[in-house]
Amino acid sequence: GKVAQTACMSACQHLSTSLMQMLLDSELKQISMGAVQQFNLDVIQCELFASSEPVPGFQGDTLQLAFIDLRQ
Repeated sequence: GKVAQTACMSACQHLSTSLMQMLLDSELKQISMGAVQQFNLDVIQCELFASSEPVPGFQGDTLQLAFIDLRQ
């Protein structure tokens, strides 16, 4: 129900925020191509999870939107 949806959305938003903070860390001086490729694979896995309807009841691609900023 609603509690499961809220928990799932919160988890996805937390994961997205954590991944974004890794990229924007002021201590980060450079990123290797391998790291960029792995980051991309990690985001793909997040997007696949979000699109798999892990919790029923989300409208359209609501859950996937939690990860949209990582593609900017």
